Amino acid sequence: VPGADIAVLPNQDSSSGGDDANVLCFTPGASGDLCLRGAMVTAGYTSNEASTFIESPDGKGPYFHTRDWVTLVDHDEGQACLEFRGRSDNLVKVAGQYVDLGVAEARLAQSLMEDGQAELASGGLHVSEVTVLPAAARSGHSPGVAPSSHAFISVLPSNASCSTDAVPGGNSSVAAAGLLARAREAMPRGAALHLLGAALPRDPVTGKVDRRSLLSNLHEASARDN
Repeated sequence: VPGADIAVLPNQDSSSGGDDANVLCFTPGASGDLCLRGAMVTAGYTSNEASTFIESPDGKGPYFHTRDWVTLVDHDEGQACLEFRGRSDNLVKVAGQYVDLGVAEARLAQSLMEDGQAELASGGLHVSEVTVLPAAARSGHSPGVAPSSHAFISVLPSNASCSTDAVPGGNSSVAAAGLLARAREAMPRGAALHLLGAALPRDPVTGKVDRRSLLSNLHEASARDN
């Protein structure tokens, strides 16, 4: 990246804590979250999270924490070279292994929206969209049974002229049971499945799925249940 200062933030196990948290690494061969500093990097964003910028040991200004998972390789004619590995905010640890939730989401969409489309249609159901999110530590579940991730599945009647606030009953219950079985097979172990009888919420500016809204609603529901 011409003109940029580059570092990586090695993955920190959330359970380890300690003084090594947020320590940048500049050594070739290191893997972690890509951090950038330079003229092309903004000074900040509205509603910044504390982890968006990482203080530098040289005191010359913070690095922007991109959450792109990369490996620093040997410099090529003075330029740092990177190998892109994925997104760290889409990685969860399941049975000691890292699982990419982006891959899990694609697998879930394939299973429900393509492979299982006819089966669902026979029950009058249609999966319009899915999204998979990592589980937050404050998910509201009891200790020891916290989910590894959350899969939100928008399930609507096949007849687009119908509307519903819940997954329909009747013959569709068989299709819904098949949907859940397919979803569990596609998702990593320990994932929580959420069937929504409405379209997924959208950010009014970007038009993307509003992930914060989904998780916020989930936390509020968990708090009421507890």
